Amino acid sequence: MDRSLQRLLLAGGLIVSLAMGVRHGFGFFMPPMTSAFGWSRESFAFALGMQNLVWGMAQPFAGALADRHGPGKVLLGGGLLYALGLLLMTVSATPTLFSLSAGVRHGFGFFMPP
Repeated sequence: MDRSLQRLLLAGGLIVSLAMGVRHGFGFFMPPMTSAFGWSRESFAFALGMQNLVWGMAQPFAGALADRHGPGKVLLGGGLLYALGLLLMTVSATPTLFSLSAGVRHGFGFFMPP
């Protein structure tokens, strides 16, 4: 196998592993967050469901942006949106703000293809 292809596959796998590792760990945060803030499980689940929907709807646009501007810039933009979503999640005091940060902002941060 070509050395550059190996590096490309390794970099892609690392990016997806880092993104999905955080994403799939949200279930661990549900019990402490819902009890600490007095939220229902449904409000937490709604935010993560919204995240999945936004992620799916953003994929065609992310692909078009990657075709036009290059995948590196799209990955950088997605990474910044992802980090901003994580930061905003830490200061979300209401279920609505949590849905906007974890659901919408974080969903757009998943510009990486599934």
